[in-house]
Amino acid sequence: MAVEHGETIVAGSVNDGGFTITGALALLRRHTRLATVVFAAVLASAATFAMSLPDMYRSTATVLVEHPRDRGGSREVADRRRARAPVADDQSGSP
Repeated sequence: MAVEHGETIVAGSVNDGGFTITGALALLRRHTRLATVVFAAVLASAATFAMSLPDMYRSTATVLVEHPRDRGGSREVADRRRARAPVADDQSGSP
């Protein structure tokens, strides 16, 4: 590519080959500090924005627990009492 009178090439030689991975990596190596500062600034602003948002999903629950009524011989109450009783070491082998 010929440079006409009055044109200025700012970044060195003109690359007619287009985008290359090696060119992109070289650019990143030259501007590592700038890329790090920009990334940190964007991350900090996004985190600040996310933390400042109000809580959108909030729930409450009420749990109602009814105690079993002792009806003097209810099978359910007797089974619960038996389940709470200490287990004796049964050597008979019967279930």
